[in-house]
Amino acid sequence: MSDAAADLKELFRSSDDLLEVALHSTDDQMKLFIEATLVDPKRASEVSEQTLRAIIATKYPELKLNDRVIADVAALLNKREPAPRRRLAKGTEPIPGKDGKTVLLVKPHTGFGHRDTKDIVDARFFRHFDNI
Repeated sequence: MSDAAADLKELFRSSDDLLEVALHSTDDQMKLFIEATLVDPKRASEVSEQTLRAIIATKYPELKLNDRVIADVAALLNKREPAPRRRLAKGTEPIPGKDGKTVLLVKPHTGFGHRDTKDIVDARFFRHFDNI
């Protein structure tokens, strides 16, 4: 629980008639936390997981979210309880070293090799495969 007690900076806050959602990040930006409360629990309608995802997607559309946490937050809000700070996403540290590169193991087709004057192709020069 040390992550929740750590100093977090607020990245995003959304508030409307029904719901208030806040997203927080750790200093190294490797963990994202969500906190949600109902504005007026007595007159609030049901909060769906899709509603929470849509609110988060307005700021972070390509973020991979923890499905269980979204479901738990929606369930708590539907019970008219505030959802405490929960870890919503976690990043992975970059690995030190050289940047990756793409290596083609099969050479792209460059033509049919040697042809004689009668347009006959010698199959020995096709080079479909290369030894690695």
